[in-house]
Amino acid sequence: MANTPDVDLDAGESENEIVQTLSSPIPAHGKQIKEIRCRKPSGGDIMRIGNPISFNPFDENPEQTIQINPSVMGRMISHLAEIPTSSVERMAPHDFMSLGWKLAHFFIPGVSTG
Repeated sequence: MANTPDVDLDAGESENEIVQTLSSPIPAHGKQIKEIRCRKPSGGDIMRIGNPISFNPFDENPEQTIQINPSVMGRMISHLAEIPTSSVERMAPHDFMSLGWKLAHFFIPGVSTG
C-alpha cells in the first residue's frame, strides 16, 4: 500500500479526541451545543456501528479512493460524541463532512496522527 499522509491535529485536539466547532449550534440533551467532541474509536465501535470509510488498498493511489459512508459516519459521530443521532442530523453539511474527514484517519490502516 502506498504511504498515507500523517494527519495534522487542530488546536484542542489529541490522538484521543477530535473536536469540531460548529458553524451553527445544534440541540443535544436539551441545550444548544457549539462544538462536538468525539473520542477515539475502538474496534468494538466498528463492530457495533460499522466502518464509515471505504477505500481500495490495492489501487495505485489508495488515498484517492477514500469515501465516507454518511449514514454510518452519522451513527459513528453520534456514538463517539454521545449525542443523539437526531442532533447529528441537524448539523450543517459542512460541519458534518469536516468532522467526518477529521475522524476518517482512525478507520484507514497506515494513517497516523502527528
